[in-house]
Order: sequence, then C-alpha cells, then structure tokens
Amino acid sequence: MKKKIFILSLLAIIGALLITVFSWQDTKPVLSADLDIDRKEGVLIPVPVKTGEIIYLGNFVCADTATGFAVVCDDGATYRFLGVAQNSVDNEDGDDGDKTVVVQRTGMFLATGIGLSRTDLGDLVYIVDEATFGPAGQVSSYVPCGRLIEYVSSTKGWIDTSASAILDVLQNADEIPIEDAGSVYMGADVETALQEANSTSAALEERVDSVSSDLVSGLETASSATHITPGDAGAYFPAATNTLTEQIQAIAAVPVLITIPRFTSWTKDGTWKTIALPKFEMSVPVRVKRCYLNLGTAPGSEKELNIKINGTTVVTVSGTNTQAEAESLDIAVAANTDFDVASSETASGGGANADLVCSALLDDGE
Repeated sequence: MKKKIFILSLLAIIGALLITVFSWQDTKPVLSADLDIDRKEGVLIPVPVKTGEIIYLGNFVCADTATGFAVVCDDGATYRFLGVAQNSVDNEDGDDGDKTVVVQRTGMFLATGIGLSRTDLGDLVYIVDEATFGPAGQVSSYVPCGRLIEYVSSTKGWIDTSASAILDVLQNADEIPIEDAGSVYMGADVETALQEANSTSAALEERVDSVSSDLVSGLETASSATHITPGDAGAYFPAATNTLTEQIQAIAAVPVLITIPRFTSWTKDGTWKTIALPKFEMSVPVRVKRCYLNLGTAPGSEKELNIKINGTTVVTVSGTNTQAEAESLDIAVAANTDFDVASSETASGGGANADLVCSALLDDGE
C-alpha cells in the first residue's frame, strides 16, 4: 500500500501555484512592441542565508518563511524546500543576509533516505532533516522535496526535485492516499475521503437535530412533574403512587400528631374552663382533622364532657363512656399560634385524667 500523504501540504502547493498564475494574468502588460526582459536558466539561484546558519555543500536548503532567509532543511512547519546547496556557507556570526548560498533548484539527486520501500516509487517524498528525505510516514510537517524516481534501498534513492515532478503527482490528486492516523475513513484516497467526510457531516447534522429535538422534548416533559417517575428502592410508597407529584402529595398528607399533656382537676359545673397546660404552637399553619379522647372517669348518667381547641368543639363524651373520637374536623390553626384547650362538663366535683390526641395536616391555604 502506498504511504499516506498529508493532503494539506499538497493543497498549499496547488494554491500557491494558482495564485502565481492568476497574479501574472492580472498584471501582464499589453505589448505593442518587442520587450527585452532579463532571464535566468533557473537551475542555480543565490539565496541570502539566515543569521547563525552553517550550510555545507550538498545540504538540503529550505526557505524559513518566518524570516525569509535560507536555512538548512528540517522537518519544520515554516520550512519550504528550495534545492541542494552548491557551496559551503558559514553565517554563524553574521547577520541575516550577510552570506549567500547557491542552490540547485532542479535535477536528480542520489540522497540518503529513511524508511523507503519499492512501493514508494513515483511518490512524493519529504524533508526529514538537512540531508535526509523520507516518505509520508517518516515525517510530521510534510515539506515536499521531490519525487522518488529510482529506488536503491531502504536508505538510498534518486529524487527529482523539479517542480514539474511534483506537479505530475498533483495532476492525479483524487488518487493521492490521505494521512489517516486515526483510521477515520474507509477509503484510502483524497476523493473517497472527501465524499465520506461530506456524508458524515450530513449524518452528524441530522443526528444533532434529532438529539436536540429529544432534549427539548425531555425538558418539556420534565417541566411537568407528573411525568417524572422517581425510584422507590425503600418501598415507601404504594405501587400505584409512582409519580413525583403523587409522592410529594403523599408526603404532604402525612398527619402531624399533637399529643395534649394529660390534664386533670377541671371544675365540673357546665361552664367552659380553660385547662392549664404548657403553651405550645406549630411553626407552620395546620388544620386539625381528628381528635381522640380517653378519660379516667366517665361523666356519668346523663352527664357530658366537651373539649374545645381554640374555641371550637373537637370531641364530646357522655354517660358511662370513657372514650370518644371525632374524625371529620377541619379546624384551622395559624402558624405560631398557641393551642388553647378548654373543657365543659355537666356534673359536679373535679375531673380526673383526660388524655387528648389530635392529628393535623399542613394548611396550604386553599
């Protein structure tokens, strides 16, 4: 399988060439007579050297696009291959441009390679360092320096550094293998990969729309608590009480037990007497719903005992009965209001041992 090639470097080369062509077309003069212009063969070109550089005969020479001066090549993102040095230059102590290196732009060179295989024949190769080239799998910045035209060994090969050699590869760009370190694509070439990317993009957009729709629907559902089904690992609620609203309502409906301390020795004369009890109150409003009374001594034949809470009768016991209950009460008691208990018994003497227990629910004001 051909070594994968980093497509961005190829597109950059194509873009640069197209810009050059279009720029020339936009600025070319309209001639009305012969024009004598300077020309060069373009094989050997002098290039100013960057400060601090030492370039030896036979080095690969690159342009450092960050400074615009010649440097020995390396696998660097800002480097662009110029050619092979034809002289030695020491500009280690000089300033930018103090020395000039002569570079041979085109030609075929027997150079040191790395990781070469016979199947790389005809492929673009890239700068590894100042004297070494390699296929795409051996580099990271993909600085093209030519085309492998003769395979010698895994460490040697003839490369054609001319621009035409590189362009010849680019003419079949749709068949160029693509770098795919993450194994993202099924296809191995640029055309197939681009088709897959377009298809994947459309599928992803559709999926995002679907997820967004599901999320909105879920939030709308969540806004109505009756649709939320909480867990009940402790089995605190009946199976039928299975929504959040129902469970909150069930919790709110749990009664508050109010145990009135045992009271005794009230005067039996048929009039209402306030029972001397510790003052107590609830921090929230409640509604008294049920009360249960237990007496140590029954009122007696044709006698009756009535109990009030905050002015409202809650339970009545008469005759020989010692217990009574009221289960249909609805007495509102505001928050932070004392519970006052009063009794009235149609008999004579003193009452003894009355136990009163009531249950109340939170008052929601409705």
